[in-house]
Amino acid sequence: MYPLKEILSLLCVDGIGPKTYFQLIKKFGSPQKVLEATSNELKEIPRVNNDIVEQINSISYEKCVSIQLDWIKYSKAKTVSYWDDNYPEI
Repeated sequence: MYPLKEILSLLCVDGIGPKTYFQLIKKFGSPQKVLEATSNELKEIPRVNNDIVEQINSISYEKCVSIQLDWIKYSKAKTVSYWDDNYPEI
């Protein structure tokens, strides 16, 4: 449902784990909208502090995303996100 690069962008931000990730998606609707949110909007989410907001605004996560995408390509890994139809049931 969401492009892998957008998903990785949020997961590469130090301090954003699964719980915060899903809170952000619930509030904003998509990873891209989270990345476009204002600092004040982001700070409305529990656990989102100034360090996290600064990382999102500064795009400091892009190197991590690039490394992750290169690793996926190199290892020929298959990725499945929570929103994919073939995501396994828990």
